[in-house]
Amino acid sequence: MPRVTVTVPVELEVDADRAGLAYARDLPGVSGYFATPAKARRVLRAQAIAKVRELAEHAERTDRVALGCADGRVLLVEHSASGAYGYTFAGPTCRGYSGAWGWDTFAEAVERAEAHAAESFGGVTWRTRF
Repeated sequence: MPRVTVTVPVELEVDADRAGLAYARDLPGVSGYFATPAKARRVLRAQAIAKVRELAEHAERTDRVALGCADGRVLLVEHSASGAYGYTFAGPTCRGYSGAWGWDTFAEAVERAEAHAAESFGGVTWRTRF
C-alpha cells in the first residue's frame, strides 16, 4: 500500500500574559512553557503529531453498545480518546452521569458494564449496538 503524507495546519499561540506559554488552539493537550519560540515550535509540533495519531486511532475504534437497565439507567460502552475502553451511565434517577474506564478490549468493557448493571441497576433489559 502506498504511503500518503497528510498536512494538518496547526496554529500555535503564545500567551503574552504568561511568559513562555505556548499552545495549539484546536488541539487540547498540546501546550507547554518554553524558553524560546523555536523550542515551542519543535516540541508542540511533536505533540501535535502524536495527538493527531491518537485521534485517528480513536476514530477507527467504532464499537459501541447501549445497555438499558431495569431501573431506567442506560450504560454506553465505547472507546475513549484517552486510549481505553469503558462505559458511562445516566438515567432518570441520576444527577449527571458517571462511568468506569480502563479496559483493554471492547469485550471486557461490555462484560464489566453488564456485571455492574446486574449488581447495581437490576440487570440489562435491552441492548442496541451501533
